[in-house]
Amino acid sequence: MPRDDGFAVADTATGKLDDPKFRKLWRIVHDGPAMNAAVVLHDAVQLASWAAGERVTAEDAAPFWMEAVENVAANLQAVGLLDKDGRLPAKAWESWFGAARDRRQKRRDAGQLGGRPKPIANHSVSDAEPLPTSRITTDNPVPSVPFRTVPSVRSDPLTPRASGFEKVGAILPDVQDAEITPDVVKLQKLAEELTGQAYVMHNVHGGLGAKAVTEQLPHGFDRVQRAWRQIANRTKAEGSNAPTLRQLVFGADDILNPIPNQREGERAERVEEEERLRAKREKANAANLRYLRGESA
Repeated sequence: MPRDDGFAVADTATGKLDDPKFRKLWRIVHDGPAMNAAVVLHDAVQLASWAAGERVTAEDAAPFWMEAVENVAANLQAVGLLDKDGRLPAKAWESWFGAARDRRQKRRDAGQLGGRPKPIANHSVSDAEPLPTSRITTDNPVPSVPFRTVPSVRSDPLTPRASGFEKVGAILPDVQDAEITPDVVKLQKLAEELTGQAYVMHNVHGGLGAKAVTEQLPHGFDRVQRAWRQIANRTKAEGSNAPTLRQLVFGADDILNPIPNQREGERAERVEEEERLRAKREKANAANLRYLRGESA
């Protein structure tokens, strides 16, 4: 799917955390860290899906630091915030994303006809209109009323809004489009081969795919391939049929980007300190010898 199908900015409800499903989730887990993890994972799935232009799984979208993603996703699935595949529910997704996609397409159609939309005076940064009387929730959205949580860089109400033809990163400079190089394609095929799942790493602009491309592929495809195959062989030796993409990426990360051993660092500091003290003692001893010999310093 072309990257242009996604968005650099996502629409979401401002009352999301007060949604009945999140309240129900709290009654189920009743644990602060578990609730925080659920909110973060839901946000990650939502943002990754908007970036990709399609519903992304929790496994692919999860932040690299999150542990026990399956358990967190199960909590979200229990209250209907994610479907059985770990994706945003199709109905809610289409209500929100479909509306934004249709607005963009209308702008593009207008541009092709030679009539770019004109800026509207006193138009706010957000496209949001006054809240209707009905409650806005994660599965009861109002497609015609998007709520934008991240404002455009341009906040001047007289500044023309985006036409829909801008390159990704033109509106939000920190959002860049990843280059699909031959090595990226080879890495995607390797992921499919080792996991046995088609299109398992089709999204390289977010989640595990982005981590593999930006943090591991710079080591060279051959090194990444060796690390991934090592993880796959280890997983099979432990009794699993095939590794998951998460196991491949995080396992290879430990090999390619190891965290310095704390004990080794402490030992090096001790050796350096001992060397400094030894040099200080030798300097003092030499000074004492010169004094005893009556030599000038």
